[in-house]
Amino acid sequence: MNFPDWILLIPAVFLVCDAVLAIIFSERYMLWGLEYTPSIYRHIISGLSRLPHGTVLGIKLAECGAGIVIFWFALKLQ
Repeated sequence: MNFPDWILLIPAVFLVCDAVLAIIFSERYMLWGLEYTPSIYRHIISGLSRLPHGTVLGIKLAECGAGIVIFWFALKLQ
């Protein structure tokens, strides 16, 4: 693996792991640690957590899908 592959793989793994944790632990994971973040980020995440469950699940699945696509693209570059 060369350097560009690692640059793509690290965010891909992060996105997939973050999405899976958000799906498993739901709103508790999304709101965990928000008191330590900037207020604009806190406002955005709090607003997202108040959306209907199906919409939030769709966002989480889209994040997971984006991570898988980036991971696949990094493997194709080899």
